[in-house]
Amino acid sequence: PAGAHVRLDPAAYDPDADKLAVRRDGDLVVIELADHDRRNMMGLEMTAAWGRLMPQIAADSDVRAVLVTGQGTAFSSGGNTSWIGADSHEPVSVLRERMLAYYATWLTIRDLKVPTIAAINGPAIGAGAALALACDVRWAGASASMSVPFLRMGMHPGMLSTYLLTEVVGVAAARDLLFTGRRVRADEMLSLGLVSRVVPDAELAAEALAAVEDEKRLTTSMNSYE
Repeated sequence: PAGAHVRLDPAAYDPDADKLAVRRDGDLVVIELADHDRRNMMGLEMTAAWGRLMPQIAADSDVRAVLVTGQGTAFSSGGNTSWIGADSHEPVSVLRERMLAYYATWLTIRDLKVPTIAAINGPAIGAGAALALACDVRWAGASASMSVPFLRMGMHPGMLSTYLLTEVVGVAAARDLLFTGRRVRADEMLSLGLVSRVVPDAELAAEALAAVEDEKRLTTSMNSYE
């Protein structure tokens, strides 16, 4: 019915099939990238599930914050680019449209009207780094790292990474990270401003959840003045 409240159902997401684990903690939604055997590669199943999930979160007015992290020891190893070689016979225009659709699906997290925080629990590579950068706030475990090796792979830096890196760390640091593709560890991530805080790995989940609670209180206070 028109005007009916839409409530996100985490049970609609099967970690084995969808490669996403979704749970609610009151008005908080926790999303775990759940393809840990492939270091949470953002493959076809996970991308399709993400494309369903983001509009459902946006439509649920009870959701006040979203936390994104990875299962196992990685945040995300990035996109599965094997199809580019496998489909190299396709025209560039076809490959471009396919890649743009992929990127656009993941970047829908930026359309959410609630705070989003990435808890980076290990390597965040390529598109995985871009996903973390697309969140409002980033925290890192001590074993976290980040790299954007697109140019090393002969690819244009995708998923808005040129814009997101510049927005987060400024032009000079963004150029360094994009041109070299080098991996930065947690301490350098903090010094560059890629993350707001680094905590011991064992404390990351609890600390990130506490940060989300602070974000929720702030937005609730701000909304009360509207």
